[in-house]
Amino acid sequence: QVVASLAMSSTELRFAVGGSGEGHWTALRDLHVKRTRPDGDTSSYNLKAGERLGGGMTGPFFGDGPFSDRKNGRWKFETERECITITWTGRGWTGMEVVSLDAERRRREAEERQRQERQRQEDLENRAQGISIEFIVIYLDRLLQRQFPSEYSDQTTFLELSSLIWGPAGNRFATPVDFLGHATMTNPADGLPGVSLRDAIALRFPGHVRKATIFVSWSWRYKVRDFIATVREHCVHNPTP
Repeated sequence: QVVASLAMSSTELRFAVGGSGEGHWTALRDLHVKRTRPDGDTSSYNLKAGERLGGGMTGPFFGDGPFSDRKNGRWKFETERECITITWTGRGWTGMEVVSLDAERRRREAEERQRQERQRQEDLENRAQGISIEFIVIYLDRLLQRQFPSEYSDQTTFLELSSLIWGPAGNRFATPVDFLGHATMTNPADGLPGVSLRDAIALRFPGHVRKATIFVSWSWRYKVRDFIATVREHCVHNPTP
């Protein structure tokens, strides 16, 4: 005995069981539909309103009889408006789920906006990170002197230092000096070698890069050692607990 489910419909397709137990589907309007079988095989059809496939009509059967399980399983039908999934048990249709593609598109757009907002917040947090005063006062001058014993002096400006570290303006990272490993580390933003000194310091000196709490106004033409001396003077007059 055939145990047939009641007909099930979306706004695009109607699913029903024929008298001999086979499943069929009927287009409710003129449409193009892509059908994916449980085994992954796909076919596409251009249908007129009222045209039926399966159940002895033109097109594929969804079951050869009430006890056939050769094509049983979850089927998917995609139209311009909907994505329909429904199970053929060999005895009837069941478990129909319909997703509006407009709704799905809006959901994906909302997820993309959320992803972009998370990325924006991460970028803001990353930009807000700074180097500790302790590193500047205790380590920076010593490391620069060791890396550039003949070039680095009391008169070296940040502009001159940038040329020493990254190469001449207009040709950055062409012949960089690998100061603290910054030239060989991979930049996650573009996958290429070369990161900021802050990122290199974060790896080499854990704990010395955190969210900045002090903003320092400076210029490329400031002398590096004058800058370090100023930060040290700030520490003298503003000791931390």
